[in-house]
Amino acid sequence: MPSFIDPATGERISIELFVAILGASNYTYAEATLTQQLQDWIASHQRAFAFVGGVTAALVCDQLKSGVVIPCRYEPGLQRTYEELAQHYGTVIVPARPAHARDKAKVEVAVRVVERWILARLRHETFFSLAALNARIAALLADLTARPMASIGPAAGSSSSAWTGPPSGRCPRSVPSSYWPSFCHSCAFLRAALHRSS
Repeated sequence: MPSFIDPATGERISIELFVAILGASNYTYAEATLTQQLQDWIASHQRAFAFVGGVTAALVCDQLKSGVVIPCRYEPGLQRTYEELAQHYGTVIVPARPAHARDKAKVEVAVRVVERWILARLRHETFFSLAALNARIAALLADLTARPMASIGPAAGSSSSAWTGPPSGRCPRSVPSSYWPSFCHSCAFLRAALHRSS
């Protein structure tokens, strides 16, 4: 797992990895965060929406101990701040069933790809801030998203991609111009919902 060194103390600080993927195009987003607390979780979602340039109709995430307060297959109770984020962006959150990796198979594969294409390249590099680490991840992510897809052809992120998206109205909607004020109703820790890389 990548980390960075605090220049003031010399302490090695471990990070958490946030990974998101669009289902049809395999367009992948990844970033490092300091914690799995709610503030970092919400901010990672906002940056993922900005990276993708829109918001999907649904988000599939893991069953979070603090993000999903009532773990139910049919009507899970979501953590209030997370639910308000979804309402602001006009999307819904569909938590995957516990121990059912098939419910979130796309992100499971995306995490493995990010581990091989990004984290493996970072293993011998040293960083002195989270911003520097994320800048390097962003550069490697650009290489990853520019890579041609075997089944479709041009890369998911390229303008020449053969994938034009689902039928009208199902492409990621644009991010609302109003900024969602990120405040927390709870300071509980969240496990990385889309996936925590170990």
